[in-house]
Amino acid sequence: MPGKRMYINGVILVGMGVSSAIFGQFSYNFLNPKKIPSHFGYYDGDLEYIAKKVPQCLRYLSLQYIFIGLIGCFMLLPVIHHN
Repeated sequence: MPGKRMYINGVILVGMGVSSAIFGQFSYNFLNPKKIPSHFGYYDGDLEYIAKKVPQCLRYLSLQYIFIGLIGCFMLLPVIHHN
C-alpha cells in the first residue's frame, strides 16, 4: 500500500502550506481590523493598541491549534489486521 502513504504525505504538506495562509490572515485581521497601513514598515505610537492585542491573539491561535490537533488525534484509527 505505498500509494496511500503518498496521498497522506500530500495531505500533510498541503495542510502545512494552507495553514500559514489561514492563520496569517486571522492574525492580521484580528490585530488590525481597520486595515491601518504602517509608515515604512513601522507603526507610530497612535497604533499602540495593535501591540496590546498580541497576547490575546496568541491565546486564540493556541486554542485553534489545540482544537485542530484534537481533531487529528480523534481521526486516528487503530489498525486491525485480519488473518
